[in-house]
Amino acid sequence: MQMDICTINSEQRQFARAKKHKDLDVNCHSEATWRVLNRRMEMDGRGLLPDAATYNTLVKHLCGIGRLEEAESLVVEMQRRGCVPSARTFGYFLKAAKSGSEAAAVVSRMKRARCELDGDTWNQILNLYVRWDDQSGVAEVWSEMEKRGLGPDQRSYTVLIHGLHGRGRLEEASRAYVEMKSKGMIPEPRTNLLMRAIELVKKNGPGPDKEKPMSSRPTGPS
Repeated sequence: MQMDICTINSEQRQFARAKKHKDLDVNCHSEATWRVLNRRMEMDGRGLLPDAATYNTLVKHLCGIGRLEEAESLVVEMQRRGCVPSARTFGYFLKAAKSGSEAAAVVSRMKRARCELDGDTWNQILNLYVRWDDQSGVAEVWSEMEKRGLGPDQRSYTVLIHGLHGRGRLEEASRAYVEMKSKGMIPEPRTNLLMRAIELVKKNGPGPDKEKPMSSRPTGPS
């Protein structure tokens, strides 16, 4: 059977997902994937080269198992071969970020690569800061989105509302919900359900896991 790059990429994605298979060692995936890719190319004898989808699959896989240096090397190779890394490529590094400084480093690399930060990327960064409970980071990202005209949008408010709820900041979550609706945005069904639950808690009082005192809550972006 002759194989084109699309078929190879499909096989590669399937192999990368096979890390859950009990017979595969997680540390051998990237090398084995490249061996499969190269062998297929040699067998086919058509001189196929990896494209952006090929690299993105490998970068996603390596970032997912914490091998960031190897993933970064692939991005360098990707650029050297004329493939342009996209917001999706860098999004895998953002997903693996564990601190604000790591996220900032990814953003800097995106700028150096002349890769535009779109609304989805900003929402991904916002989600990180919300998850880290970094008040200043959330406010800074929110401000940047407004300045660049890339939000905040419905997704931004959804991330913020659910993140505030997760931290026990019910009043702030309620205010963000009201503000979201006042801007004509339609909340997701899960967000509406969450707000009903919040209203019940506010009406009947918190349960065993009491809401944090107001003095300990960072103020969300307005």
